Amino acid sequence: ARKDRIMTRASFPSVLTIASGQTVSNVLEIPHGYALAGFRFPAMTGTTVTIQAGESTTSLADVYVVNGASVNTKVSLTVDGTGRYILLDNVRGFRFIKVTSGSAEGADRTIYPILVGC
Repeated sequence: ARKDRIMTRASFPSVLTIASGQTVSNVLEIPHGYALAGFRFPAMTGTTVTIQAGESTTSLADVYVVNGASVNTKVSLTVDGTGRYILLDNVRGFRFIKVTSGSAEGADRTIYPILVGC
């Protein structure tokens, strides 16, 4: 039986960072054999975060999902001033990602990806 592998902060040191006064993070490469399952967000100034993804660092585009009505909806995660874990159930298969905050951040923000083996 295959055992699921969960990559934690201790085993995967790469993070997304939004610098103080900025809205866009660095680009993060998802390691081969892993999929993005969610994020651990710190307290954020912005109240929403969107995801951009692609197969290369130069081909990143906004991520959309199809909802029940077959309408494309831009992925927008709700964050707040206290921090939170957000698990994703429909954003998979990307090699590179970055996030954009809805507002310029009031301090440096470190966002930890939650990855699972696939």
